[in-house]
Amino acid sequence: MLSSVDVERKVFPIIIQCLDGMEHAAKSINEKEDTQLVIERYKSGFVPPEDFRFEAATGADATDSATTHATHNHLTAARGTVSGNRIKKRGGLLSIFSSNKVTLLNLVK
Repeated sequence: MLSSVDVERKVFPIIIQCLDGMEHAAKSINEKEDTQLVIERYKSGFVPPEDFRFEAATGADATDSATTHATHNHLTAARGTVSGNRIKKRGGLLSIFSSNKVTLLNLVK
């Protein structure tokens, strides 16, 4: 127990320093500016797509549903997945969470 207390006392200044750093970083956040930096960095220049019409699936009868279900089972049993393709690496906004943060951090400075 005494050695545990001793270790905690030695680590405590490091924890305080980390908490101070986290507090400083949180206070330096500027939501509008940071959001604009992310938008400018990752915008594509393409026009956003138009809304598409929603069609309710209430018109399907039991025969169509059974056929669709059987087809789905056939595809999954045949290839292991419906598409049979490998999962592609996602880009776009998800790439801001990748290991390539150097360019984003350079924009902030």
